[in-house]
Amino acid sequence: AFLSLTPAMLSGDVHSYTFYGRMAGIHGVNPLVALPSELSGDPHYSYVYWVDTVSVYGPAWIWLSSALTLLVNFFTDTHAVYVSGYKAVAIVGHLACIVIAGKIGERHGPARTRFYQVMIAANPLLLIESSVSGHNDSLLLAFLLAAYLAHLRRRHLWVGLCLATAICIKMYALPFLGLYSVYLLVHHVRDKRELMAFFGSAISVTVVLYATCWSGAETLWHWA
Repeated sequence: AFLSLTPAMLSGDVHSYTFYGRMAGIHGVNPLVALPSELSGDPHYSYVYWVDTVSVYGPAWIWLSSALTLLVNFFTDTHAVYVSGYKAVAIVGHLACIVIAGKIGERHGPARTRFYQVMIAANPLLLIESSVSGHNDSLLLAFLLAAYLAHLRRRHLWVGLCLATAICIKMYALPFLGLYSVYLLVHHVRDKRELMAFFGSAISVTVVLYATCWSGAETLWHWA
């Protein structure tokens, strides 16, 4: 709780979150294809460092940012409140990681439940990244851990859903999807039902989320 009261530090990503959210939620502009510099008249523009870069975050994060923007803007337009909002989202992601880590620990043995939770809860890097910097990586990590828990429970449909959502938050989760795809093709190549559940859910989530933000082929430029 104390860390969340400190100013954002280590990076200015939370300011970009705020502006991309305002681009979509207030100005009706697609952050995946438009530049912050095109809206230099916005009162929050001066906080943004990467003004000539489209959003490097996926549609799932754009929608979440838009919703948070509309919620905050309903009460105030103060930048500090936006920053606090994103810190709150990051803290929720961190708490979700703790809960999911405990569930994973139960699958590996009761003695490991508390150990896994403490490793997440007391990790200084995770605490700083979530409570201080408000990074969305804690939310992405929650979906990756959820995917692993679904794997342990042999629920491949949910593995696909979680991995695809993680990618639609931040694209660097893509290797996890690729590696898991290889794993399934090697170890479950005869289980057509499981393969269809995984690939079908992963493709469906990705296509639906990108379709909601589609502005032509340039929508995918943020992957470059």
